[in-house]
Amino acid sequence: ALQLKSVPKVLPSLKERCPKVIGFKAESGLGEEGLIAEARASLKRYGLAAVAANDLKDVRPGSTRIVLVKARGRKVLEGSKADVARMLIAEAARL
Repeated sequence: ALQLKSVPKVLPSLKERCPKVIGFKAESGLGEEGLIAEARASLKRYGLAAVAANDLKDVRPGSTRIVLVKARGRKVLEGSKADVARMLIAEAARL
């Protein structure tokens, strides 16, 4: 049997070293607005610059979709995993 252990959150310690941190949130079954609400809660709770949130149903072998949530708005990034990674890096550079 596989036993899982709870581990401490790393975001608080990362924030001490890096002023602009992007969190990642993967959820299932919340719907678009629920996903965004969870991302906004993480944004506020951890003082993040942005949260890249995705619904697990949107993760496919060849493509993915994330919602990048920032204090002032959100942006959908969609396409191949490589394209979304490039888009996310470009968005991170603008923070």
